[in-house]
Amino acid sequence: MTIKEILAADLAKNYPSEVDKLDGYYAGTMLFDANGQIKHIGNSLFTVIPKDDVVEWHPANADHWTKFASNVREFLDCMSKEGFKKAETYFDNLKLMNIYKWLGVPHTVEKIDGGQYRTYRAEVVL
Repeated sequence: MTIKEILAADLAKNYPSEVDKLDGYYAGTMLFDANGQIKHIGNSLFTVIPKDDVVEWHPANADHWTKFASNVREFLDCMSKEGFKKAETYFDNLKLMNIYKWLGVPHTVEKIDGGQYRTYRAEVVL
């Protein structure tokens, strides 16, 4: 799938009331892609924001959740190989927390209420 198709599927699945924002979502994502900050694994995208030995990441996904979990595992392994010690993400969909549990990775989750899309913060030790 193309980046735009993955973003469209992610919006339709997770934020159906926001599908009209696809063009803006795509334009913003392409800025990260131009800087080499997008990892494309399967039908999942991972936006990467390096912060010393921590990587902040944000997913967009068009795969079934079991395949997405596998994509997350591959992404985290890739980040570890690149020298990052921890990975953190902000989210509002609790399904992401279940993926960490399913993968069995050491992680912490805290409720932060940081605004839209940032209800929770998760940190994974790589």
